[in-house]
Amino acid sequence: MTLDVTNLLEKDDRALEQYVRTVEDREFEALFGQMWNNIRQMQLFGGQAQSAASSEALAFARLALSVASHSNSQTLRAEAHRMMAYVLNANEQYEQAILHYMEAIMLLEQSGELHKVARTRLGLVSALFMTGRYEQALEEGRRADEWFIKSGDHDGHARLCVNLGNLHHRLDQHAKAVEY
Repeated sequence: MTLDVTNLLEKDDRALEQYVRTVEDREFEALFGQMWNNIRQMQLFGGQAQSAASSEALAFARLALSVASHSNSQTLRAEAHRMMAYVLNANEQYEQAILHYMEAIMLLEQSGELHKVARTRLGLVSALFMTGRYEQALEEGRRADEWFIKSGDHDGHARLCVNLGNLHHRLDQHAKAVEY
């Protein structure tokens, strides 16, 4: 039973719960993939005024959380929290984003998805940086970078270096910022 994700936005929580009971596990992957695609196509960036696109992205993230809450899947819950954190970070709702990043990281660590843990920490570092939690951002960055270096993820390492360069610049550690 496949359903376009936009149709799910119209369902109430009870109808979503019933829907989740009828869906096979492999269909959830496609559904969440569709939600991620819709959100990423909106090209959300922090600093932009909230718009219809950011409101729609938030609706998709809320839908993901609702669907995941009715499933028994830790993986779906982790993805839903990642999605919500991403959208909240772009909407400059950093405190809320941090909570969702932390929840996603905890769930992903439990399921051994360390590549996603490291990638999720990129967003967490950004949100922590924006709230002035520099030491915590540096620590999360160190954790992510250990995985990036060990696994040979040069793209992840480069993205982290940009975040850490900005963080050190904010701390007036310009020589260290240039290193990154």
